[in-house]
Amino acid sequence: MQSRNNFQRKSSNRRQQRDRILIVCEDGKNSVGYLDALCSDWRLTAAEVEVNPSDGSAPITVFKYAKKKMELSLKDEPSNSYDWVYCVFDKDDHPSYNETLLKIKKETYMEAITCVPSFEFWLLIHFEETTRPMDNRDLIKMIKKHIPKFDKDKVSYSDLYTNYLRERTDIAIKNSEIILRQVSSTDTDNPSTKMHILVERLKKESRK
Repeated sequence: MQSRNNFQRKSSNRRQQRDRILIVCEDGKNSVGYLDALCSDWRLTAAEVEVNPSDGSAPITVFKYAKKKMELSLKDEPSNSYDWVYCVFDKDDHPSYNETLLKIKKETYMEAITCVPSFEFWLLIHFEETTRPMDNRDLIKMIKKHIPKFDKDKVSYSDLYTNYLRERTDIAIKNSEIILRQVSSTDTDNPSTKMHILVERLKKESRK
């Protein structure tokens, strides 16, 4: 897939209409690979949507990295700083998860895009809607029903997007919204994800 840096803007007016977005992910491969592929597909340039891996996988590390990037942007490019920042991270067993959610809520320009138990739940709901509580082992088994050769440590998430997920994005958005509403009325967030919020925002920007 062509690098996002190679896409040419159609006009200066188009650039002015689009927000500048920073996305910081807990890993440098899986969620970053997926988001880069989606942005390339939707002709969102790297100057418009910057997808960065964090310095570490802990939610608090993702938050600190994102806040530092935002502060540097305001200092170095005040007229072209980020309009919004998204922090993408898993719940897993991270001890800093709840603390990080509270910190992000205090930031007026930032939103947490959580994935429970992990980012791979977003992949699964491209194919099915489920509120069955699960751990990562259960999750991988369920994904393999739809993508038999799936191996999160070896597969290219860019290729996953192109070959399996691209045409099912709207299904995933709908399923994610339904699942989040359902689990919000219970005492658990397992399983759920807010990836639909981020993907909807990117879709909106791509249409400007």
